[in-house]
Amino acid sequence: MHGKESNVKYARWFSVLVIFASFLFSGFSQASQNPVEIAKLEVNIWPEYDRPDTLVIYRITLTSDTKLPAQISLRIPRAAGSPYNVAFKDLDGLLYDIEYTLIPEGEWNRVVFITSSAEMQVEYYDPNIDVVGDQHTINYRWIGDYPIKDLVAIVQQPKDASHLVITPDLGLGVINPDDHLVYYTRDQGPLDVGIAFNLKLEYQKSTDSLSATSVSVKAAGELPIRRTLRGQLEALVLPITQNKGLVVLGILIFAWLVLFIAATFLSSGRSFDALKLKRRSAERNEAKVEEASQVYCYQCGKRARPGDVYCRVCGAKLQAP
Repeated sequence: MHGKESNVKYARWFSVLVIFASFLFSGFSQASQNPVEIAKLEVNIWPEYDRPDTLVIYRITLTSDTKLPAQISLRIPRAAGSPYNVAFKDLDGLLYDIEYTLIPEGEWNRVVFITSSAEMQVEYYDPNIDVVGDQHTINYRWIGDYPIKDLVAIVQQPKDASHLVITPDLGLGVINPDDHLVYYTRDQGPLDVGIAFNLKLEYQKSTDSLSATSVSVKAAGELPIRRTLRGQLEALVLPITQNKGLVVLGILIFAWLVLFIAATFLSSGRSFDALKLKRRSAERNEAKVEEASQVYCYQCGKRARPGDVYCRVCGAKLQAP
């Protein structure tokens, strides 16, 4: 009966624990699926920079209303294959790699990942450059999967390129003193969901030279680095500590775990005590049975050994008990 009651108690504790754990993980899932809104999207288009392709760099900043961690899903051209890099910016200002999933979708590849930071960077190389003689044509397109409050387009003019025409017009180019290349920039403003942003580049170029060959050995942007184990743990814990609801749930689950362990320990202690009492009772009963089966000499009172017929001290014949 006692064992059945203990099993019932264990089942109740385990059920409560499962419910709270499910609630916690569902909270994580809901956080990952919260609506995403982009505060600023910076689209960098660098044709023939360090490859004969077009390097496209997205610098994305989420709005403060977007709950973290958030699941991001971006489309890149199918011809681009896998992205060159997917990273997020940490509190130290550095970029760290993010694991992602690549899902083919028609003429696109969808890059899906979860970020714990509001700032991230995605890079890929698009090989779709139409070349006819010296005429180079590039057609870029952004699919509006998320609402964007501010889209900024930046085009880097390739080395040895001339007669560059950008549609829509990005204004006058400015020489960057760091790499001595010309950049065209324009703030396009907000962009709603489902609205595509298209950009067309046309220029004359008779050489195969790449822009990076004229740049001194210096990172063109912040290089993503591999996070250490400690950094990965911090990145995992940070969004949890920033979410008060998850913190409260974590405290409740920890308290229930402590209670569950304490109840298990106390119950096992009582079971152990009951087992010891049962053993002692059995030993006493065995002792009584053994004592009752002993034979003593009626003459001298000496206890006989099992199998004795005569007393080993006085020689009197023993009587059966």
